[in-house]
Amino acid sequence: MNKKMLYPFVAVLAVTGLAGCGKDVPSCGDVEATKLSSEILTELVTKDTGALADQIKQRIHFTIEQPVVVAHDEKLKSYSCKGVANYQVSDTTISALQRSQSDPAYQTELWKNWRKLMGTYSVMDVMAMVKEASDEGASPEHRAAARADLAQALNLPASASDRDILGASMMFAAAKKDEEIKKNATLIEQGMSLMDPNTKKVPFDITYTIAKIDGKDGQFQVEVKTEKPRFIDAIQNIEVLLSAAEYTQKAVSSAATGTAAAQVASPAAPDASAQAAATPTPANAQTAAPVAEKSPADSAPASQPLPQVSSETGSQVSGQQEAANAIIEASFDCAKASSKIEKLICSTPETAAADKRLGAAFAAARQKAADPQQLKAQQMDWIKQQRNVCSDAACVLKVTDDRVQQLSRS
Repeated sequence: MNKKMLYPFVAVLAVTGLAGCGKDVPSCGDVEATKLSSEILTELVTKDTGALADQIKQRIHFTIEQPVVVAHDEKLKSYSCKGVANYQVSDTTISALQRSQSDPAYQTELWKNWRKLMGTYSVMDVMAMVKEASDEGASPEHRAAARADLAQALNLPASASDRDILGASMMFAAAKKDEEIKKNATLIEQGMSLMDPNTKKVPFDITYTIAKIDGKDGQFQVEVKTEKPRFIDAIQNIEVLLSAAEYTQKAVSSAATGTAAAQVASPAAPDASAQAAATPTPANAQTAAPVAEKSPADSAPASQPLPQVSSETGSQVSGQQEAANAIIEASFDCAKASSKIEKLICSTPETAAADKRLGAAFAAARQKAADPQQLKAQQMDWIKQQRNVCSDAACVLKVTDDRVQQLSRS
């Protein structure tokens, strides 16, 4: 799908209203009021989703529960309300995330499609598209499609010259893009971590007002707010993931058919899943129960820049592998991770990168500390009491980033 979404983060949730009609202004729990509130939330989720908007609107579902009247102005004919909005997570989304944990080929395709629909590409994506666009063994149509995707990823027009595309590929600024991917992936993890396993709903608090429209008898307006707009962000990302899962299923099924035919023709053909297994995912949305004593901050390595695209790595599979290894790298060797917390840190590029930032921040703080031993004791207390009690990657990421900020201020 070549539709770029240009999805921006919602810094604040703007007040939004929809008008309704009736004999009287409805109260907070009336069906028409909650229905309009649900429609407003749907509009917010589909905002800036481009070609996906209609698709998301058809499948998304909110319910407004526990409506409470906070205030009622009889003279102005208005109600101030609060309630709990529930977003229904699709079974397909849950299945896609579960399959992503056990099927490397599916995992690679799923997150590639997700990044593509989001309009945010990683350095790995750019290198893969450079390789596809220059693959002389592929059909002209396949190379042309890869070239078009590459131009889009680099914010170039489809008519851009090969020289311009190659130059932009070599200068691709991965750091900012990877930061956007990290934020969006974290939102998915946070949203899924709040899901009730029994009802498969993600609840979040909202406030809404119902007021008569001046000068229009029998008409009223509903406006909705939430104090935590990240819930809307998270739901939008989950919905984009669901769209990615639909494209992925088709691609994986087609690839499986092609692989089966190739194996009949050549039983010795190599399995392509080995390469797919090396591709990191931007989010795992899985739950673990880490408990460990080791402090990776003691090694305190210097932070390393993200890998950049070059003309050489853009045409070699080995370059993609090196980039993957560089992205999933903590302050310790992930290949030797043994404890649950170490494995959780190494489970995503985001948590691994945060661990490296922690190591650098701890080393810098120890050099400036009046009492390095006391600082080390405080670090060990933080590890035992905050980091090691986390049960998922999102928690580890949050507490680690908070600790980095604390150390930076010390």
